[in-house]
Parts: sequence; C-alpha cells; structure tokens
Amino acid sequence: MILPKLTSRLQAVADLISCADSVIDIGTDHGYLPIYLLKSGKAKTACAADIRIGPLDNARENILSYDVECECVLSDGFKNICKKYSLACICGMGGETIINIITEGKDITPDTLILQPMTGASKLRKFLYENGYRITDESFVTEGEKVYCIIKAFKTGENTPYTYPDLFLGQIRPETEGYKKWKEKIRLQAEKRLLGGVNEEDETLIALCNYER
Repeated sequence: MILPKLTSRLQAVADLISCADSVIDIGTDHGYLPIYLLKSGKAKTACAADIRIGPLDNARENILSYDVECECVLSDGFKNICKKYSLACICGMGGETIINIITEGKDITPDTLILQPMTGASKLRKFLYENGYRITDESFVTEGEKVYCIIKAFKTGENTPYTYPDLFLGQIRPETEGYKKWKEKIRLQAEKRLLGGVNEEDETLIALCNYER
C-alpha cells in the first residue's frame, strides 16, 4: 500500500485521528490528507473541500492517482456541505478564519475537530474554551524554521475554565521537542508585548515558560 508523503505538519494532524466513520477536510489544497486517511484506514469515507477550484482540481487528480473514493466539493467552509461528517480537519489557515468556519457551519459542523491554526492559536483556544468545546489533545510540530500546534477538540456543550497561560500554551503540554520550541516562541512573543508596557499576566506567562525549561 502506497501512502502519500505528508509534511510533518499534516502528519501530526493525521496522527491525532485514530479511526473515524467520515472525515471532511476543509481547505484540502492537494487532497493528500483525506487520501492518507482513507488509504491508512483511519477514515471509512472522506470529503475534500476547498474554496478555490484550482486546488480542488489538483485534489481530484491526486485522488484518482491513489485510486480512492473521496468526494470533492467546492465550498467556502461548510457553506456547500449538505451532510454532517463525524470529524472535520480545518488546517492551514488563521485562527480567526477557523473560528468563523466553525461558527458559520452551525449544525453541520462536526462535534470532533482537528484544527491547525497558522496564526491566532490563543484566540482559537479561547473560542473553544468559551463555546462548549473540550480540547482533548494537542500536538506541537516543527516544519522548517516554524513550529505549529494542532488541536483536537470535542463539543460537549460545557465551557472549560482556563487561565491566561492556557490560551498560549494550551492545557495539554507534552514533553516533546515541538512543545519546547512552541513554548520558546510564546515566551519571546510575551517579552515583546512587555516592551509596550507592564502586563502582569504576560509576566506570569514568561515565568511559567522559564520554569518549565
């Protein structure tokens, strides 16, 4: 069995999925993630969705070449999606965009989400904590010079209490090299914010980052 070669970022996304009846990949680009999930048996059925026709055509070609059955839909988030999937991957876009996609999807948004924000991870965590989602897992991975977080969340309907550091570091902090690099990134950002004025919460965040070294 030949699987598509995923980037370290997308491989980390796939690794957070054990088995799902149906998966939709919002912003699929080349379609390699749903192809991988289908070929590896992590997903029974899958849909590749993208807002742009070019990437969706590329996904169709790759789906054919890997000989899997995967629906392709031209859609802005969930707007053209007609059924509810058991899991959604929303990766490679800003945290605020991901929040808008989840919010605008309303009842069609799956309860289980794998999210990979390029920016605004703290805003995304805050949204999840305050809107009935429980973050069940987080992964941190480097790709080139950059470090990314991948968030797995499940909708319980109950809000999650959180602290200021939880917004930036998450509540699940694995002892991995990826997390160490993420923590260093967060520390440097907090120090930069302090240059604009004293912020006790950022001072606490920096102290925590230094303590966990």
